[in-house]
Amino acid sequence: WLMIAYDTSKDKNFCDFCCSADRLQLLLQEIANHTMRLLEGFSNWKKAMERFGSHEKSKLHCAAVTSLGAIQAGANVAAACSGAKLKQMKEARSALIQILSSLQYLSCQGLSVQGHTDEESNLNQLLALLAKNIPELKSWLNRTKYRWMSQDIVNEMIEIMAHDILRTLMTEIHEADFFSIIMDETADISVREQVSVCFRIVNKDLETEEIFFGFYNTSDATSQALYTLLKDVLLRFDFPLEKCRGQCDGAANVAGCQQGLQALVQKDEPRAVYVQCLAHTVNLVVQDVAQNIAACRNFLTLIRELISLIKSSPKHLAWFK
Repeated sequence: WLMIAYDTSKDKNFCDFCCSADRLQLLLQEIANHTMRLLEGFSNWKKAMERFGSHEKSKLHCAAVTSLGAIQAGANVAAACSGAKLKQMKEARSALIQILSSLQYLSCQGLSVQGHTDEESNLNQLLALLAKNIPELKSWLNRTKYRWMSQDIVNEMIEIMAHDILRTLMTEIHEADFFSIIMDETADISVREQVSVCFRIVNKDLETEEIFFGFYNTSDATSQALYTLLKDVLLRFDFPLEKCRGQCDGAANVAGCQQGLQALVQKDEPRAVYVQCLAHTVNLVVQDVAQNIAACRNFLTLIRELISLIKSSPKHLAWFK
């Protein structure tokens, strides 16, 4: 229905329902933006009935009537007015869940997310496959904007998931109360020095568990630089050094009893017992044996040459299949 109010100062007629809803700020913004001209009033009486009829059927008028009726009935205005909006939000939430699930799958499998082009990326191909059985996702991918598929947004999603994993691992270490530190330096494929940081704990089942916390770039591999990096990592994840009960590595800049990393740690926390890395120790023993015993050195050399001979020829490699 329509209730007309006449404004003598403007010499125009207005819809009382729409004006009242507008004063109470009950109109949905997306509806008001498209039909705000209907609030400007009616003055062309030659087409009055036509204008009144079209306004009565407009989204703006229907939303205004529904909003005012909901207020009089004491109901939730947002719930009464936005049934279509709620459906749209539900479909968008379903699409977002599928995008996040696809990103999680690709990340867990160690597969690349992007491709040479956006259409050829693993993420788009996987979502296109899922969209065949999920109508909400299909309609979402057919949109031309606001699809949450740009590279910046995808990277932000991956970062959010990575932070969630780190928070879960942090909780495990905090619940264990005490921990040991395992650090190792290595160079990546771009020849940049980086340090891997792991924490070793005893869980509730009294089983040891090693938790990898990531790679950290460093421009210097001295003991002081590594100690600064270690303190930064502990501070970042809220792990007090007073809870450290062990440290393990075999490099010279770590094992030094005077200026090594383990000595610097023990100055601040004497209970952080240093343990030489057994794998590194065994490797040093094998090197010394190979250098001082001719039979062992010749044997290892022969084995290495045989492996190179077999791998270099497809025919030789086929003999052992």
